[in-house]
Amino acid sequence: MQEISQKVLYNKQQRINFEELRNKILSFLSSLRVGKTIYKMSPNSDATVYSSIFALYIFDLFKETDNWSSEEKDEWAEYLNSFQDAITGLYIPKGFGGEMVSKEVFQLTSFALSALNLLGRKSKFELEFFKYWQTRDAVIDYLEKMGCWVGKPSSGNMAMFLGIFMTIAYEESKDEKYLDLLNCWFEEHEKHQNPNTGFWEKEPIKNHYFGYQNGFHQLEIFSYWKREVKYYDKIVDRVLMLSNSDGTFWSYPGGGACYDYDAVKLLVDCGINKNYKNESIKPLFEKVLDHVFSVQNADGGFCENKFLPKQIKWLINLKTLEFLCFKNPNQNFFLKFRSIVSISRRKFWKNKTHWVSNSVPWDESDLWSTWFRMLTILEVTETLQFYRKENHFRFLRTIGLGWRSHNT
Repeated sequence: MQEISQKVLYNKQQRINFEELRNKILSFLSSLRVGKTIYKMSPNSDATVYSSIFALYIFDLFKETDNWSSEEKDEWAEYLNSFQDAITGLYIPKGFGGEMVSKEVFQLTSFALSALNLLGRKSKFELEFFKYWQTRDAVIDYLEKMGCWVGKPSSGNMAMFLGIFMTIAYEESKDEKYLDLLNCWFEEHEKHQNPNTGFWEKEPIKNHYFGYQNGFHQLEIFSYWKREVKYYDKIVDRVLMLSNSDGTFWSYPGGGACYDYDAVKLLVDCGINKNYKNESIKPLFEKVLDHVFSVQNADGGFCENKFLPKQIKWLINLKTLEFLCFKNPNQNFFLKFRSIVSISRRKFWKNKTHWVSNSVPWDESDLWSTWFRMLTILEVTETLQFYRKENHFRFLRTIGLGWRSHNT
């Protein structure tokens, strides 16, 4: 299955058949449609507002939204705005009963606002939650409570959401107050940046992987505002040190759509764009591209991972030893070993997220993985100058995941 996919779409001599790639993914997208604006996340999972947004992002990546009528765009906007809270302006997942200041709510709000932007539409209610942060002290307090300076899991996401919200508030109102709050956001980040890694974490570092995965989100705000990044060389060195023999960047074989894209984007922004370690990054990107196409399924979609071990005995073979020992084994070996032992347990055989109610098999095509794998392909092909005769693709055109400064 994977061999056929690679022959059709990619090899080092013929590069990529982008038209074939586009058609396969759009066909996969069509197979998941269950309503005008409703899409399942994967063949065997349910449909949620998250999966519909990811479908919309993919349509826009292929510029399909340019052909939509005003009525179609209105339908999408109406669906998205049905999740907006009239009092706060936040977008809340169906059935959610937790705190408003949470990853689930802020993530959906960020996704929905960027989705509305690409449709040329607005939110139904005022974004009153912007008033959560009206002073520099409020910004500082939020970042500290979220654990941004100690590398708490998901703290990078929470910091990014604040940067996104303040950017939207400034761009829509042109109120200098929000620009000052953004400057505070940057100043606090620069004050707390770890000079040894370039990320936001304290020593001793227990898990190097969380550092870059957290930091990617904060650095997306730096990229959008073209803010100079201190210690960019340390960032690149750390990500390169975490690269694996299979062209991935996580602590178990096969990587992941999010982890691999985050690493690639960091290497582009802090490496290629700074002309730092290009001689190491470009050959690595060839391996990344090989790997990405190895996780495309026959249905045209991409999955999270095809290579996770499902038995402890998987540890006893040469391929595993190569993965464990590749790149600085003293620092990474035991992190990888523990990760592989853990992920091979039966309860982790499916991937659980807050986007859908049921767990999705790691090797099943899904919309999130398909969107992020496509973003990775585009980042890599732009860097390696695999130019396309016809430009059928683009990144998001507003701040948020999927945005790129040199948009196509």
